[in-house]
Amino acid sequence: MAVKKLREGKRIIGTMVRMIKNPAIALVARDAGLDFIMIDMEHGTYSVESVSAIANVARSIGLGIFVRVPELSKGYVSGIMDGGADGVMVPMLSNKQQAQALVNWSRYTPVGNRGLGTPGSHTNFGAMVLLKDVATGAVYAVTDKKKFAEFFKLPQNIKDSLEKNKEPELSFVPQELIFKEGHDPFDVPDDT
Repeated sequence: MAVKKLREGKRIIGTMVRMIKNPAIALVARDAGLDFIMIDMEHGTYSVESVSAIANVARSIGLGIFVRVPELSKGYVSGIMDGGADGVMVPMLSNKQQAQALVNWSRYTPVGNRGLGTPGSHTNFGAMVLLKDVATGAVYAVTDKKKFAEFFKLPQNIKDSLEKNKEPELSFVPQELIFKEGHDPFDVPDDT
């Protein structure tokens, strides 16, 4: 996807979409050879729902999708990210506090403090499981075992179990219990 190419230092090419609400615009963009589309909610008439419909198609075909929201607000930023966008652009940020708010609402702990909303477009409708390390008590959010092992510093016994595709010594923890006990379910950064 587009984000992966950017992280690898590669150039990506895309276009801003302002008037077309049909989710098939993602197919048209991909077939035209583009890496991403940027939906313009600031100057377009898109709803979070219409952006999410386009994002579902884009994610299913490997096309990056970014969204320029109309303003800095938690509802727009978090809603668009939960709707499946790879990233959000906010117009006219003018200070550090506004930039920090954007990070907080769009990224999980420890980078930001985005809330948990699963499953959905942002997880490709895959379940996110919260796991607690029996030995340390650390809580992890897992959507993909291999990505989990690659990105996060885990005890060696858990890494070994994941690499062998065995269940590690982790127990399932209900989301409500984690929040009630004050544990942060995202001790790790997300992969976007």
